[in-house]
Parts: sequence; C-alpha cells; structure tokens
Amino acid sequence: MPLPIRITVKLLSKYSLGIFCINGILSLICLQLGTQLFIGLNFTFQEILAIKLISWNLLLIVSLGLSMLCDRIGLGACVR
Repeated sequence: MPLPIRITVKLLSKYSLGIFCINGILSLICLQLGTQLFIGLNFTFQEILAIKLISWNLLLIVSLGLSMLCDRIGLGACVR
C-alpha cells in the first residue's frame, strides 16, 4: 500500500469514535439547514448524486478536524 493511503487509514481509524459521533450530529444539523435553504427546488439525479458525494466528503473532513481538535484540548478519551 502507498504511504499516503496508510497514513490516511491510520488517522481515520485513530479518530473513528469521534468521527462517528460528531458526524451524526453534524449531519442532522446540515439536513435541517439544507431543507430550509433548498425548499421548493428540483434537482436532477446527477445533481443529487454530486451533492451527496461532496457533502459526505466535507462532513468527514469537518468531523475529523473536530475530533482532532477535541483530542488536542484534552478530550482524547471521548474521540479515540
């Protein structure tokens, strides 16, 4: 396996608990915001697929960042 993939897998596995918990909370918040912002709009299948893929990646990055932040401020037991 290439080194960047190994580093990414180790990082995601280290903070998997924090990602799991924070991701659930953030996804509900984003769902409510998206429902209010995009009410009445119609999207094609390709647009919906693109929105989902981009939002999943952004949600993962934000959840990982918040997990790392929690670890740095002393809440490591909660996110590792």
